[in-house]
Amino acid sequence: MTRRALVVCAVPLAAFVLACGATPKTTTGQAGPQTPAAETAAETTAPAAPAGPVTAFADGTYEVGTGAGQVPPGKYKTTPTGSCYWERLKGLSGEFDDIIVNGNAKEGAPTIVTIAKTDVAFTTKRCGTWQKA
Repeated sequence: MTRRALVVCAVPLAAFVLACGATPKTTTGQAGPQTPAAETAAETTAPAAPAGPVTAFADGTYEVGTGAGQVPPGKYKTTPTGSCYWERLKGLSGEFDDIIVNGNAKEGAPTIVTIAKTDVAFTTKRCGTWQKA
């Protein structure tokens, strides 16, 4: 017969995994609760954040710069995987006035965009993977 111990935590959902971890398992005939190390690691390991600027990127909005997770200024190319939409932004308020320039490209049509060092962010949707040109 296997019994499971119930762990109750009074923490926000976002902190639950970090605060509570895996539910310990107790098997009759063995001393104390046992939690397999591989199970715990799989449940609590998050992907590492990029250590530096990104070198290739797909759908999303990216800050422009040279810090971790940012897109460095420069010329980028892609071959869209769908009906591609992109925009260079001077702000992140979501207002129409934040758009410096935007564009559309058809699926399969090679596309090049130059992201300026004065841009605040770059948004891409259905464009495939952008790489330095």
